[in-house]
Amino acid sequence: MPPAYRVEHRPAAERELELLPRDTQIRVIAALVRLSFRPTGGDPLLDIRQVRDAAGLWRLSVAGWRVFYRLDGQVVSIVGYRPRSSSTYSDLRKLPR
Repeated sequence: MPPAYRVEHRPAAERELELLPRDTQIRVIAALVRLSFRPTGGDPLLDIRQVRDAAGLWRLSVAGWRVFYRLDGQVVSIVGYRPRSSSTYSDLRKLPR
């Protein structure tokens, strides 16, 4: 069965993915494949949440990292990667729309 959604990276997010450790990249890419089937939740193997106070922004948790994305029709647009820390959610306004 083909995925219901196409996953695309914004240019800045593509660069951020390339900077992640190789083992983390592999885990993130595997999670993105699963995300392409159910980007708003419903997959028990994915930790997906809609981000509060950030209209239209979602996050996927993978290996201590947060993958931020937006949905546009049948496209999942990856807008950024952030390590999980106390300041992870403080600079979300800097993520591209």
